[in-house]
Amino acid sequence: MNTKYTFITLGLLLLSVLYSCDVIDKPLKDNEGNTCGDENLPVPIRKILIEDYTGQKCNNCPVAAETLHEIKNDYCDHIIPIALHIGSFAAPAGSYFPNDYRTDAGAELDAFYGIENIGLPQGLVNRRMFEDNTVLNKDNWRAAAHELFLLPPDADIQLIVEIDTVSHKILATANISVLSDLNFELNFGAYLAEDSIISPQLTHSGIVKDYVHRHMLRAAPLGAFGQSIAASAKQGDVLQKTLTFDADTIWNPKHCELILFLSNSATGEIIQAESEKLLIK
Repeated sequence: MNTKYTFITLGLLLLSVLYSCDVIDKPLKDNEGNTCGDENLPVPIRKILIEDYTGQKCNNCPVAAETLHEIKNDYCDHIIPIALHIGSFAAPAGSYFPNDYRTDAGAELDAFYGIENIGLPQGLVNRRMFEDNTVLNKDNWRAAAHELFLLPPDADIQLIVEIDTVSHKILATANISVLSDLNFELNFGAYLAEDSIISPQLTHSGIVKDYVHRHMLRAAPLGAFGQSIAASAKQGDVLQKTLTFDADTIWNPKHCELILFLSNSATGEIIQAESEKLLIK
């Protein structure tokens, strides 16, 4: 074989290997998987809230939950996952599905975005439009998150949240540092999520009685879209918010976290979010 053409062939093969790598798959990790998006760095990072709309009787939904887990694993602290049980697929059904995990906020968001009409599972990624759609199939969640990941954050939220297990009161304090001019009305919202809930789930293999439900929405004390916190904000502004609400005694505080989000009041798009586990007093 001609040596010149051998080197050309090897070179093309090497380029093919290099450019066939999917840079979206693990954008924050080295070859050993040692590095990841770290919220403890001095520089604020953009947080991306991915809302997984699901139901215990939806046999396709566990695959979407796994997709969200994989995205979280790859983008780490940049991703805040939440699962909202909505509609008929989440309704209780006899002894197989005795629990009702639906919430008022989930129902309101379902009605507003028409999620169940499209068919579960579906998701919202920062409630932002991606390729002309706000409600996204699980196969689009990663690309939508990556698009947002490339943008610098518009705000940084520092959050402290604690629960008094005697009074069952949850107290949250948030300091929001504005990093760019925000010339629109800002809403401030909150989700209480509980992890590791063992409860039946329909899967492609049948009913799994001891299925582990992750990041389940339990309450939205400020409603589905939050409440106004400022008419606008300038770079350098600091907004402060405190929030107190009652915890349900059936929640396990050790598995709970509070998720806060800052959004554009007019469009509903979330521009920053934060989550913290409850400090138990």
